[in-house]
Amino acid sequence: MQTFFASGKIMLTGEYAVLFGAPALALPTKLGQKMQVNPYVQGLKWSSQDPDGIWFKGEWSKDGQLLSTSNDGVAERLKQLLDTAQSINPNWQPYAADVHCILEFPTNWGLGSSSTLIALVAQWAQVDPLTLFFQSWKGSGYDVAVACANSAIVYQKTAENKAHWTKIDVSPPSPDQWYFVHQNVKQSTYNEISRISDRTFPESLIKDIEAINHRLLKAKTDDEFESALQHHETIISNFIGKPMVSEHFAKHHIKAKSLGAWGGDFLLSRLNNDHIMTLKKLGYDTIIPWVSFIH
Repeated sequence: MQTFFASGKIMLTGEYAVLFGAPALALPTKLGQKMQVNPYVQGLKWSSQDPDGIWFKGEWSKDGQLLSTSNDGVAERLKQLLDTAQSINPNWQPYAADVHCILEFPTNWGLGSSSTLIALVAQWAQVDPLTLFFQSWKGSGYDVAVACANSAIVYQKTAENKAHWTKIDVSPPSPDQWYFVHQNVKQSTYNEISRISDRTFPESLIKDIEAINHRLLKAKTDDEFESALQHHETIISNFIGKPMVSEHFAKHHIKAKSLGAWGGDFLLSRLNNDHIMTLKKLGYDTIIPWVSFIH
């Protein structure tokens, strides 16, 4: 049996702006997705599960014809991904395997159920993950890169379908004071990309984000780290025309940083016990310490 693993992702900086060439800081989560592959001579059998159990099954013949599935749309997208990987590496044969995927986090957490799958298929097919991503998906590709890196990275698009990334070390000076808070809503990255697709991100703001990244990497105190994050929030708020999430919590004296597409998924915030109790009373039950969440 072959076994593969890909990390979930958190975008610390560069949301929206990464599509226009700004560098993004991205973090791998300890939770991710596993893939188990066994030989199967009759074709391809596929099953996928999340923490709630099996959510998808599909079976294809040796020549890639769909025989049965629990979801036609998922089966079609999966076949497109597999066929794209095979076009990159013609020596790879996906239709002779029994595959089981295990997603370790709830799908509504927005940690990358799709990006981890792309990274897993790339590992299995022995192809470059970003090449596979750009030929089969939309977006910046940072999530696929961090899924494979097993490290925090700085990621930057260099052309329409090209990017480079470098492993880095980034964390707040006192990680035990910082928490990831789920907003109880999953935001659609595709919808948010479409919403800004006709806009231009000024070069001056790209330089501002580069400077913010440098501040985060060099921060000596949590106040410095938080100040840099709030500066980033101001820039993105003005660009996309949405209020900063800290405004929602202002009367509770809680500052927060949106992570990824605004309006859902996780926030990052420096919290004390009173803040945590307040958030729980407001209905935010998923509050995870940095040290437990980030790889």
